[in-house]
Amino acid sequence: MLLTARTNTLPNSNKTNVSTCSYCGLQNPEKATACAGCGTKFPDLPLPVKEGTERPGTPPSEAGACPPARWSERRVRGFELGLVLFVAFAGPVFLSGYVLLSGEPFQEMSAGSMKWIYSILHELGALGVLAYVLFRNSAWVSSLGLRWSARSAAASLPLAIVGLISCQICYLALYGIVFAASSHGLQRPDIASKLLDPRVSVAAVVMIVVNGFYEELIVRAYLMTEIKWLSNSTLLAIVCSVALQTAYHFYQGIPTALSYIGLFLVMSVYYSRTNRILPVILAHILIDLSSVVIYALKTNSRGG
Repeated sequence: MLLTARTNTLPNSNKTNVSTCSYCGLQNPEKATACAGCGTKFPDLPLPVKEGTERPGTPPSEAGACPPARWSERRVRGFELGLVLFVAFAGPVFLSGYVLLSGEPFQEMSAGSMKWIYSILHELGALGVLAYVLFRNSAWVSSLGLRWSARSAAASLPLAIVGLISCQICYLALYGIVFAASSHGLQRPDIASKLLDPRVSVAAVVMIVVNGFYEELIVRAYLMTEIKWLSNSTLLAIVCSVALQTAYHFYQGIPTALSYIGLFLVMSVYYSRTNRILPVILAHILIDLSSVVIYALKTNSRGG
């Protein structure tokens, strides 16, 4: 299936034609060969669309009077979305749910750096599936908003700070609710000590970097883009992204996982408004690396 562009006439524009990207919905000049927003290439001969039948992000072959082709396309893209999410998160969600329901402590692999290498391979495999699905749609990661720019890199630090503040606000709110109900405060579990070895390895740092791309490209950029395309609802896309990312963090405990909703919500809203995923990826990596640095400093001080 090919991504196509449609040519529309904007009101109050002296009938100036524009090409609307079928993937991100950005309007471009009629003679543009690729979308200025996501980089998706336009076909040489855009197909006409019957006025009033299209919706944002709908290829012209699906917007006209051909329901069988439309539903076939929706089923294919829905299947591909499910495939990527299953490969990427079926295992983590299952393990997280098992830990939550059974009450057994989270068990880490005992082979040192091998556990990180295993995780890196798993996440690279999921990213490979994502790349395949994007290729099948005649797109690439740039269509999800992954484009390098100094502006995007600079935005990652304030985004991380705002996300952490939102996370802390959620945690304090939960603390107040639980404290008022049971007269016992919440104790945030030391996740770093469970996930990391006493000595932070190079493989663990590489894993943190890969994981930033893995989570944000799939559970944020790809999931939100496809849900918005399938439902034409930005709100539903945000809810699905936040819900899924929260679901596979329950192994850290209910209060901690729920407190992450503030962070995930900030990231999702930012992406929905800017269509730029690089700042979100870098912010994710910064947050995780800062946790590792704090853990390493604590470990060294105890050892000294």
